[in-house]
Amino acid sequence: MLRKLGDPGLAWLAADRAMTVCRDADDDALTLAATGHLTRVLHTLGRHRHTVEVALTVAHRLTPPDPLTAPPTHLTGYGNLLLQAARGAAGRGDPVGVADLLDQADEVATLVGDDRHDHGTSFGPTLVALARVVTALDLDQHTTAVTRHRSALDSTAFHRLPPEPRAAHLLDVTHGCVRLNDLPEAGRALLLADRAAPAEVRSRPAARETIRTLLRRCGKPHPGIVRLAEALRIAV
Repeated sequence: MLRKLGDPGLAWLAADRAMTVCRDADDDALTLAATGHLTRVLHTLGRHRHTVEVALTVAHRLTPPDPLTAPPTHLTGYGNLLLQAARGAAGRGDPVGVADLLDQADEVATLVGDDRHDHGTSFGPTLVALARVVTALDLDQHTTAVTRHRSALDSTAFHRLPPEPRAAHLLDVTHGCVRLNDLPEAGRALLLADRAAPAEVRSRPAARETIRTLLRRCGKPHPGIVRLAEALRIAV
């Protein structure tokens, strides 16, 4: 929540302390989940090398000795850390590392089966597919990313996800497309995120700043973006 509200420094502290509590409690599933939150904060801060290192260190330390018999909650946290490491690798401009980590995550997702949402952590086949979209954006693979994104939007599995992970993905696409100057696609993703989970858009300072960017850089902003800006009292 602190990360979403624009205080990644305090979010880092909270996640780090959560990891300590979970580790002291000797609860591997909770430790994996808490580490996932920490790595998301590190990625937000642009600490991509640390994102990879922390995610893989904890994931490998808590790798199930026999994944086929591991509890689903353990596999969810483990697979999620592989996805976070892939985001970090993409931020470092390492396409080979990204591909390897996503392939590993795919194997774990096959064991998990359906998408799961344990301890605030979402993971499964659909989340791996969405990670392929956002890592492609991070690697400036614009055409590949947009093609995969539109395919995901057409899938039943995407619409079965809870509102928060759907909105989180759409906001990642929004920010990536703004960076790559694909403003129409960014605007569409932002409006879909607002439809899926309005609070995820309207309460985030970063999303509000993205709205301002779209208003500034679009010669004729989409009417939906204008209405959203007016609802949030953002100067048009």
